[in-house]
Amino acid sequence: MNGGMDDLLRPIVFAHRGDPAHAPENTLASIRQAVAKRAQAVEMDVRCSSDGVWILFHDPDLKRIAHRRGRVSRTTWAALSQQDAGSWFSRKFQGEPIPRLEDALQLCRLEGLQVFLDVKVTDREQQLAQLLQQSGWFHHLEIGAGTVSSLRRWRRLLRSHSLFWVTGYRARVTPARIREAMALKVTGLAVYKRWVTKKRVEQVHRSRLKLYVWTIRTARDFKRFEELGVDGIMSEVWPPPHST
Repeated sequence: MNGGMDDLLRPIVFAHRGDPAHAPENTLASIRQAVAKRAQAVEMDVRCSSDGVWILFHDPDLKRIAHRRGRVSRTTWAALSQQDAGSWFSRKFQGEPIPRLEDALQLCRLEGLQVFLDVKVTDREQQLAQLLQQSGWFHHLEIGAGTVSSLRRWRRLLRSHSLFWVTGYRARVTPARIREAMALKVTGLAVYKRWVTKKRVEQVHRSRLKLYVWTIRTARDFKRFEELGVDGIMSEVWPPPHST
């Protein structure tokens, strides 16, 4: 009867790197798997090739995903496009390519997905901003960055756009960090789950910031953070417990 009100109180649930429990992370196949499980939002990691092509990829190097030596930032798109980003996961996904960001955004647009971009590159903000603004899906994107200098540049480029400070594994949610986030004029913090407590959620909200939590891998944790009142969950639990 009051499901509509409940939906308003629920956090937005992002499919973390797509559906990495059932498909290789940060691939179009992973996004499609999440969509098949009713995902309405997706989180993706963004890097750039040596010749300026933006791609979905988490790690700074190719070792874990492609079993190759070399850093992504020093590899051309021609070389990256030939890498197998699926075999490490299972034979079923052999030959799954590393996707260009623009192709991933086109898929998200077709599926009507909200997008959180965790930008792993700490420069070239203006170049990426231009690509995003030309994507046709710009107003459905949230941007996350991990350094103060990058956040400052993003805020200068995009004065009112949704911008999150993505903090690291060891970064506690302290009053000082919250004050710095306010000074940076970000929309909110995206924080590792270890540091998210009811007290911290309340402190962030009193500062008129949002709090997203990453990365949730069990239904028990999902329900716990949902009850804490976080604004967003980067989840690898699909479908989310509250939809069942």
